[in-house]
Amino acid sequence: MRCFDGSIKVSTARRAARRNVTLALAPMSHGGGPASFVTLVLGGTVVIPTGFDPPNILAAIEREGVTDMWLSPTALYLLLDWPELRRYDLSTLRYVLLGMAGVSPDRLKHAVEVFGPCLSHSYGQLETGFVTIFRPEDIAGAASGVKPERLSSSGTLVHTSRVAVLDDDGREVDTGSHGEIVVRGGGVRRYLDPALTAAVQRDGWHRTGDVGYIDADGFLYVVGRKKDVINVAGFKIPAADVERVIMELPEVRECAVIAVPDPIRGEAIEAIVTANAGQSPSAAAVIKHCVARLGTGRAPHRVQQWPELPRSSVGKIDKRSLVQQVLEARARRPVEPSGVA
Repeated sequence: MRCFDGSIKVSTARRAARRNVTLALAPMSHGGGPASFVTLVLGGTVVIPTGFDPPNILAAIEREGVTDMWLSPTALYLLLDWPELRRYDLSTLRYVLLGMAGVSPDRLKHAVEVFGPCLSHSYGQLETGFVTIFRPEDIAGAASGVKPERLSSSGTLVHTSRVAVLDDDGREVDTGSHGEIVVRGGGVRRYLDPALTAAVQRDGWHRTGDVGYIDADGFLYVVGRKKDVINVAGFKIPAADVERVIMELPEVRECAVIAVPDPIRGEAIEAIVTANAGQSPSAAAVIKHCVARLGTGRAPHRVQQWPELPRSSVGKIDKRSLVQQVLEARARRPVEPSGVA
């Protein structure tokens, strides 16, 4: 073990032509720990940075000959946005696994252009483990124009679990139809509190709380959280649908769409965006783009630009905190009901 530039390197490497060097960017208490243990068991090297700083991360990839890393979409976006990204030699990368959240299709395509055909994406929860894998060859193919709609998917199902999509009555839906994603199999864990387990595991299925569908080729598409649906005058609009459209704008780095109380519609759609360096997307431009792509009823009623979005301990956007901050700000400075129909 030795330290350099604030990072730690642990190695059990034997002499080999293609040894594994894993850059542990995911939290060690989350996915970074198991990934690191596997690398060490295989006789590889694990590089553990003490923080996430794009130039140091990119320099570590080049200096240590990193072959594998698992990172969140947020971390990927920060690397892609680094102005001097192209000056680093990233050719040793063989496998880059994205997880913990969905990935913007446009950003995923850009990542293939930068890092090469080494990107993979997975879907799962702490309670289920990985249940899908979007393989590098499938991502590279979609990025090159072979079924490009697959860039919005989470890949195909793994064989260790069974995944289904159920309607509100617990019946399995037809191929391509939306419903709640459920999982069963040996990888599903139980909570220490039996009451919590009973709340999410019924009829042998673990209820993920995610809404999605499976296409005819077996690719899973996650479209949002069951609770993350905005009820606008009786019309239920998944926040993820609006977020995907907003992320099409090149000025937008990240976005989160939330429901806020509205005296006319019951709930209104509000979008919080962060901008790429040197950019400042206007609220009017964001709303106009969404109206063109989704129609007036599904477009945001208000758009705010923030420097950063609040995050959970594992790096996911913390929508609960976001809603609280928006409502607290609104209580201090009330705004008029939205004029968007």
